[in-house]
Amino acid sequence: MAALGVGFGLKYTDASNPMKGGKAYARFPLKRFAPQAHSETVDLKMSFDGGDAVDGLFTMSVDYVLKHSDGDGEEKGTFTVTRKNVGGTWKTDISNSGGAFPHRLIPLFSISAESDRRTQMSVNYKGTFGTISVNINRVPGEKLDAEVDFNGKKFSLSITLNKAAMSADIVVNAAGKEYKLTGKVSNTDAWKISVTGDVAGAVDATMLIKKDYKEAKIDVAHKNAKLVQMKLKGSRKPDGSFKCKAKFSLLGGKVASGEFDASFADNTFNIVIKPQNQPELDLTYYIKPSYAGSSYSGASFGYEAKRGGVSMLKYDGVHKREIDYTKHSGSLKTELQLSEKSMLYPTFCKLGDLVGSGCFKNRQMEVTVFLDKVAKNKLLNKFSFGLKNTKDGETRLEVSISTLQNPYQLKIVSPRLQNIVGSNELTITADHKPGQELTVESSFQKFKFFLKHGPTNKGRNFFAEISKAGVSFLKYNLNLNFEKDASAINMGLDSQFDVNENSFFYPLFCSYGSGCFKQRKADISIFVDLVNKNVLINKFDVHANLLKDDEKVFELEVCTKHTPYKFIIKAPYLLPNMIGQPSVEVEALHQLGQSLEITTNFKKAKSFSIQKTSGNMREVKFNGKLLFKGEITKGNKSFKQQIELANGKSMALTATWKNEVLGGSGIRENEVKLNLAGGKVNIDGEIKWDMTNPADAEFQIEAKGTGRRLGQFEFKRKVDWEFTGNQFIASIIGKSSSQKGWFADKGFSPVDTKVNVNFDYNNMNLNGNMVKVVAGKRYAIAVKDNNLVFNL
Repeated sequence: MAALGVGFGLKYTDASNPMKGGKAYARFPLKRFAPQAHSETVDLKMSFDGGDAVDGLFTMSVDYVLKHSDGDGEEKGTFTVTRKNVGGTWKTDISNSGGAFPHRLIPLFSISAESDRRTQMSVNYKGTFGTISVNINRVPGEKLDAEVDFNGKKFSLSITLNKAAMSADIVVNAAGKEYKLTGKVSNTDAWKISVTGDVAGAVDATMLIKKDYKEAKIDVAHKNAKLVQMKLKGSRKPDGSFKCKAKFSLLGGKVASGEFDASFADNTFNIVIKPQNQPELDLTYYIKPSYAGSSYSGASFGYEAKRGGVSMLKYDGVHKREIDYTKHSGSLKTELQLSEKSMLYPTFCKLGDLVGSGCFKNRQMEVTVFLDKVAKNKLLNKFSFGLKNTKDGETRLEVSISTLQNPYQLKIVSPRLQNIVGSNELTITADHKPGQELTVESSFQKFKFFLKHGPTNKGRNFFAEISKAGVSFLKYNLNLNFEKDASAINMGLDSQFDVNENSFFYPLFCSYGSGCFKQRKADISIFVDLVNKNVLINKFDVHANLLKDDEKVFELEVCTKHTPYKFIIKAPYLLPNMIGQPSVEVEALHQLGQSLEITTNFKKAKSFSIQKTSGNMREVKFNGKLLFKGEITKGNKSFKQQIELANGKSMALTATWKNEVLGGSGIRENEVKLNLAGGKVNIDGEIKWDMTNPADAEFQIEAKGTGRRLGQFEFKRKVDWEFTGNQFIASIIGKSSSQKGWFADKGFSPVDTKVNVNFDYNNMNLNGNMVKVVAGKRYAIAVKDNNLVFNL
């Protein structure tokens, strides 16, 4: 569907109660399907909040983007509807907001309305066409006052009722001009309804109705000139059917005169108008409902218009419905017959031109719907939907979708598809085996998406592939491994990702990091010694490697199994842009209470050591040079060092910590703050950790400030993990942003990250989600009971 420029998605707040709301999006190339349309593409992002109850109170918004086909650019806006009840007053706000745009298709406006549904109502409009305000106040059964202000012009209406006298007075003020009418009803020998007054001249209208309702007479005059004269005779039967005949004259016969017949029987209404010296008009309308017991089960309906005995337009429809506790089934079949001589024929031709099908004389439509209320698929109840549109014997559109049986199928047939997909038929099937695999195939370019996952001897395997016409374009194979016994935990993953050079995504992967590749391999292994510990936590070993086309582009090693401890990152394509060298290599040799020696491959910071000489005497060296020598007591929780750079400039490094480190407790839990300042660099760093209980620990790091390569930047990560029972639970929350550098140049700033993991290693069951919001765009991947869910 994406290849056609079509996309859609739906997510409920509560799938068991869709009326609570949710989010949806839709994208479609409007001009492909409607060539006369002004917009090339339409993008919609919708949000609906119905609250906890179906009470008519809700909030809805639609963010839209219309790409104009004339080169004007993208028209953006937000359509919003809110409805609430405040102190017994119902308030509704409707608006369309957006930035300036030269030729808007959807005008900007705001409408606010409120009413107590009994005595008052007000409506205010402000937008492209100016301002309009409407205020209505009423005393039920006695009086109604209404005022309208349209761009400064005022109009008012006042109606006063006198029920005892069966009369009403009406006063209208239109921009300074006043009109008055008085209406009265009397009942002597016959019912008489009269209206008199002044509307730019004397008005006199009278209707006389005999008490048996078989005859009536209507006369309407303005400025003493007869406008309408009409006499009616009719009869009504107990079953509700009736017949009526009438004679009429307009402006004394100067405009028209004649007679008409009207009848109603068997749920069919017919009226025949016979003007003098003109073809007669015959109009028929019918609707005939049917019932199963007391429940509505369908209806036949239609209408026909004839002129001079020749049918101009005829429409017939049949609706069927069947509802019980197991299903909802319905169908609608209609047929429209249209004469080229009909006044509506040009209108239907214009509508047809908009959708690319042109004029027609006969159109048949058929819609079928079925919903299984009992049986469900993974997300929704099983259902089917069908639509067929035939014009003059040619199928112009046929759509069918069904999830009743596996594989599910979507089928679209239309001549309009020929120029888009090279065929007038598009078929998409989805074969889903819950918890095992999913296969999606399309007749367009013989597209195929295949995903499977399942257990292995040591964990789980995930495999996904996208191919076209039998040629693989994207392929991903992932193995997750986990083993645990009383002595150790061994876990990790290995993956292989293959990309075809002709893939749509190939240029995307070329645009970052180490550039283009056809194959990417990754392996990660993690070892945790459950018996032996260091000062902080259990001994562990982490190794990670990433290869692109057999070239190693990333390597990570973190090891505390042996001394010295190692922390190594090698990323020759990434790190030079960040720190000016291809790797970070750190070794630490720690003897608790005696010494700490750290060596690195940083030219400006090759070594740092703290050596106990005697008692509380310490020697602190940086790059082999003695910084200070003296007695350290528990009160010392900070130091400051001036660092001389090769270019003759200097930087100041300041460090403070919260807890004492001499006794070792400050190593398990502490809070360290760093500041590096000098020249155009000013960076604040903070590291917090609590590993008092390694099975329930947290680690937090933050760096922010100004640097030469990144400009204003910020980096935060907070990691929590817990081993409880048979489960490993972890979360990561982070934020990254920079003003300069490749991160910002590629449009990847800022990035918000949120990761949650829950892994039951006894049952090999994984639940988790990862959400990335990159430059305002949300990307998410979730695993629910080992099933993958993507949200882009």
